[in-house]
Amino acid sequence: MVPKLRPSDNHFDNTRQIEETPVDLLSTLPDEVISIIFCDACQPIHRNRKWRRACYPLLLGQISRQYRQYAWATSELWTTVVIRIDIQKLAAQTELLEEWLARTMGRPIDIYFEIGDQLSRRWARPMSMPGRNPSSVVPMINLLAKCSHQWRCIDFHIPSFWYPIFISSTNSNDQPTESVLDLPLLMSASFHHEDTVLLPHEVLELDLALAPSLRMLSLSLCKTPSAIFATFNCKRKVTSMIIDRVHSIDLNDLIPRFPNLQEVTFHDPKFMQTPPHNAFITHQKLRKLEINTQHEWRRHLKFLFIFFMFPQLESLSVSVPLTMRYKELFQRFIAPDSKYHLTSLSLSCKITKEFHLIDFLSALGTLRELYIRDNSTEGTPEFGVSSTFFDVLHPDEDSPHLPSLEVLSYEGNLVVQAIDFLEPLIIRSRVRDGNENPDRLAVLRKVRIQADQVSDSAEFSIAEYPDTQYVWEVMMMMERGILELLTMGGGRWI
Repeated sequence: MVPKLRPSDNHFDNTRQIEETPVDLLSTLPDEVISIIFCDACQPIHRNRKWRRACYPLLLGQISRQYRQYAWATSELWTTVVIRIDIQKLAAQTELLEEWLARTMGRPIDIYFEIGDQLSRRWARPMSMPGRNPSSVVPMINLLAKCSHQWRCIDFHIPSFWYPIFISSTNSNDQPTESVLDLPLLMSASFHHEDTVLLPHEVLELDLALAPSLRMLSLSLCKTPSAIFATFNCKRKVTSMIIDRVHSIDLNDLIPRFPNLQEVTFHDPKFMQTPPHNAFITHQKLRKLEINTQHEWRRHLKFLFIFFMFPQLESLSVSVPLTMRYKELFQRFIAPDSKYHLTSLSLSCKITKEFHLIDFLSALGTLRELYIRDNSTEGTPEFGVSSTFFDVLHPDEDSPHLPSLEVLSYEGNLVVQAIDFLEPLIIRSRVRDGNENPDRLAVLRKVRIQADQVSDSAEFSIAEYPDTQYVWEVMMMMERGILELLTMGGGRWI
C-alpha cells in the first residue's frame, strides 16, 4: 500500500512553503471544476526551460484538509514530475517519487529530471565506480524506467552514463538484466549535457525505437550528434528538432536521416564545412527553420543556405550579433527562379544599412509576418530604421512593398523626426479587398513597435502628439488591438 504524501516531506521540486490556512471555498464547486483549477495552478512554466512553477501539489495539501483531500484524489495533478536531485535528500526524494508516481493512476506523465550542481561535480566522471553508475541514484532511475509506458514528455539534464541504468535492472537472484523501455506514449524527448559533454567515442545509450508517437527531439552540448542519431531507430517519425550548442554537426548526414522534419531550431551550431557530394541537398518537408548563433556565424549560415534547399520553407528566423549582408546571405530566397515562398521572417542583427534591408525585403512578395530586432546597444542615428523604412509601405507607392504583409514587429532604434512615420501603417490597416484595392494589398492586422527615438534633429518627441488627427488615429488602432507602441524600457508611449 502506498503511504500518504505528507506536506512536511522533503520533495524533489524545491519550492517555497505555504502557511496552514483554513479554507472552505471549494465545497460548492463540482469535482471537475476543482480539478481544472488545481491543474492550472500547478502548471509548469515551460518557457523558462526549467519547468519552474508558482505552485505544486504538496503546497495545495498544506492549505487545508479539504484542499489536501481534493489534491490527493486528483490524479491529473500529479502527471508533471519535476526532479531536481539534492544529494542530501536523495533517499527522501526517491521515496516521494514512488508515492508521486502511484498518484498518477497510470495517466501519461511529463518528466523533468535534473542533476544538481553539487551532485554534478561529484559524479560527473567517477572513474572509480564500476560502469560509472552511482549506486544511490539507481533506485530513482529504476522507478522512472518501470513507468516508461506512461512517459509522454521527458526533459533529462543528467550525465550520459546514467542512461544505461534505464534499461538495466535486477532479477530475483539480484543478477543484473537488461530490458527495453516501453514508450508507446512518448511524444517529446530532450537530452541535455551541460556538465558532461559527450566524448567523441560515446553514444547516448537510450534507444527510442519503441516510441511510435515520438515527434519532437532536442539535444544540447553534444560533440558527435551523428553517432547519437545512429542509436535512434525512430528517425523517420521525428517532425520537430532542437539542436543547442552542438559541435561537429554534419548536415550531409543529419538532413537525410530525418526526412519528415518540419521544424528545426539551431542554437549556436557548429556545422562541419563539408560540401555535399551532389550540387546540393534538398529536404522536401521542412517548413520552419530557426537559427540563433554568435560564433563564426557568417561561414556557418552561408554553408547552410548555399548547399541545402528547403523548397517548402515558410518560416525563417535568423539571429546574429552583427550586421547581415542580406542579399548575399539569402540569395536563394530572392533569386528570380527561387522556389521559396516565405510567409514569416524574423531577423535580429545590428541594422546599419537600412536601404539594403529594404531592397532585400522588396523581393519577398509572399511575406505575411515580419519581425525585426535591431540588437545594437549604441543609441545613435547610425543604427536602426528611419521613416524611410515605413514610407515604402505606403499604399500610394508605385510598386507596393510587401503587399501580403499582415503582421509587423520592430524593436530597436527609431530614427524619425516625428510621429507621422505611422501614417502608412494606419492606411494599410484600413485597406479592404475590392475595387478600392486594385493592388490587392493585405490588411495590416497587427503592429508592434518597441523603440526609442534617437534622431538628434527631431522636430518633437515621438511621445508628443501636436496633431489631434494623429492622436485620434493612433488611439483607435490601439483600442482595436492593432497597434502597440512601447519604449525600449517597456513603458507605453501614451
